[in-house]
Amino acid sequence: MDASLTVEFRCPVGAGGLFFKLLGTPMARVDENNLVEVNCRSCARVAREENPEVLLVLHRFALDGECVETETV
Repeated sequence: MDASLTVEFRCPVGAGGLFFKLLGTPMARVDENNLVEVNCRSCARVAREENPEVLLVLHRFALDGECVETETV
């Protein structure tokens, strides 16, 4: 498969750990209702150092791999 058709989803903070890859061109339209949500254990661990009540850190990505928002829960 052509490497130009691979989209990587990485943590936007720190070392940029790889969550997963999409192989091929996504067929869905990219808009604010079409996001991929990933729980980042690394960011949650760092956030808990400042606030022990943090449960999750969620990164939300567009289907092109761009991180569009992060939420701390």
